[in-house]
Amino acid sequence: MIITITGASGFLGTAMAEHLRSRGHEVRETGRVRLGEACDFTGSECVIHAAHDFGPDSFERNRAGTQAWFDAARQAGVRRQVFLSSFSARPDSPSLYGRTKFATERIFLERGEAVVRPGLVAGPGGMFAKFVQQLGRWRIAPLVAADTRTIAVIALPDLAESIAVILDRNASGAFNLFAPRLLTGREFAGAVWSGLGTTGFSFNVPAGLAIAALRIAGMQGALDSLRGQLANAAGVHGTDLPRFVPNPLDALQAVELGARR
Repeated sequence: MIITITGASGFLGTAMAEHLRSRGHEVRETGRVRLGEACDFTGSECVIHAAHDFGPDSFERNRAGTQAWFDAARQAGVRRQVFLSSFSARPDSPSLYGRTKFATERIFLERGEAVVRPGLVAGPGGMFAKFVQQLGRWRIAPLVAADTRTIAVIALPDLAESIAVILDRNASGAFNLFAPRLLTGREFAGAVWSGLGTTGFSFNVPAGLAIAALRIAGMQGALDSLRGQLANAAGVHGTDLPRFVPNPLDALQAVELGARR
């Protein structure tokens, strides 16, 4: 299959491209074209939409830009399209990222295409790598709701394989991809330190205090991420991962392996 991946130079795009090529697919990339700009999908049989603009006030830029690429792909005769969403996607998400992903999902689901909602992807990049770097540097973790299961995780190889199987099966609809057991913040930090071959100390911080501190510091991205994590305690999504990977890595294993250098 000839597959184009938008955002292919990013952490997840690069991993998906490598895995799909190993399965015999021809993978094309969109290069440095910005989300929504003119892009030629001629000749592709599938487009995986992995591009996302993380700039401020990016809700409409992401939704409209992805819509433009979706329409361009349809006009070019592309048969399949897959949108890389997020575990945090929901209409009432307290995070801008979750609301943006949910709104963009509608473009695909209403037209019979596929949406994948991965948890935090454990691997050498993205938000996971930032967490690993911070925990490895400071070896201390001030955590909100430290012992509440709010962290959904998926190993990078399991995500890549799931997407490949979804394409092989010509599956459509929304698929939630994360290890069946959510982690607490304390478990996550401990698994990172174990993977790094070190130890650290974690302690609980009241949610109100953490939110106020992040707001005062102007750390909007971290504040958005925290709000999204706290909302995960509601358990809106069940996992579909075992449908595509019979023996996925346990969440703790995924974090520990992903943190190893």
